[in-house]
Amino acid sequence: MTFIFLAGIGTIAFLDSLNPSLFIAQFYLLTTPQPTKRTLSYIAGIVIANFIGGLLVLGGVRAIFAEVVTLITPLMPWLHAILGALLLFFAFRQTQAAATPMEAKKPTSLRPLHTFILGVVVMGNELTTALPYFVAIERIVEANLPPIQVLLTLGLYNLIFALPLFAFLWLFLRFQARFVASLTKLQQTIQHWIGRILRWAALIFGVILFINGVLWLLTGNPVI
Repeated sequence: MTFIFLAGIGTIAFLDSLNPSLFIAQFYLLTTPQPTKRTLSYIAGIVIANFIGGLLVLGGVRAIFAEVVTLITPLMPWLHAILGALLLFFAFRQTQAAATPMEAKKPTSLRPLHTFILGVVVMGNELTTALPYFVAIERIVEANLPPIQVLLTLGLYNLIFALPLFAFLWLFLRFQARFVASLTKLQQTIQHWIGRILRWAALIFGVILFINGVLWLLTGNPVI
């Protein structure tokens, strides 16, 4: 593992962590009485579900990676164009979603076990659209790391992924009165700016990949 490789994985993990769905549920838990234990269990549920999901995906990808590369190499121009179109569609959906306030998923009980399950459920739902995580897994597969380094890299990814959640818990514990008082405004601000960042990132990369795929099909050579 090189520093550049780890820095790339860390950057992807940080971008992946900017997910409003994760924060909305956490902010709800922070408004409940004595929220520290249940918030920690919620974060634990997210991290464990994400880590295990990554291992399952990585195991399947690693087993068929060589075959898949051989099969998809001739299809790369089409894949670039399709992925670009999907990102543009995602950007369009984000524009629509920005006008609709997100509601927190709420557990039926606030016991730490149930908020842990809430974290697992929220993360399990997000794994189905976790494009950055799949990109990171692809990088890990390409690096052909030994098993222990795969585990460490996934662990690093999930640590960075969880840092914003821990940061908001720390802010709550440090500035509890002011934090709770401004929680609604903070939630709206995060949803607005994170949605805008994701929308523009998807738009930029979508345009680049789509144009590259189309030109690749027309000229036989990729632009990037």
